[in-house]
Amino acid sequence: MSATALSYLTSFIRTYLHEISFGITAVSLMLFGPYINESIRRLVRKFHWLLRYAVFILLCTVGYTFLLQIVYLGVKHFLQTCSNPLQVAVTFGLYLLLAWVAKEQKAI
Repeated sequence: MSATALSYLTSFIRTYLHEISFGITAVSLMLFGPYINESIRRLVRKFHWLLRYAVFILLCTVGYTFLLQIVYLGVKHFLQTCSNPLQVAVTFGLYLLLAWVAKEQKAI
């Protein structure tokens, strides 16, 4: 019975690996984005306001897009290389970890 459930879950995860990896990446960026913004803001605090705006626009357009692609590909590759039981455990573990971080940040 448990082997059948495990194979069903693994099949489901492998079928929707793109969406699962993207979801994990999107939630991670949503949770850690304010910390990234704050770090960049501290770095450019003493610059002219026009330069600060330009850095913010570059961060949003290029920085987050690059980060999204790198994290997404890393998560997807990691999940693809996991064995069946480990893949299920890691997927559920990552979502539980992100839920815990969201709870700690009072996002949920």
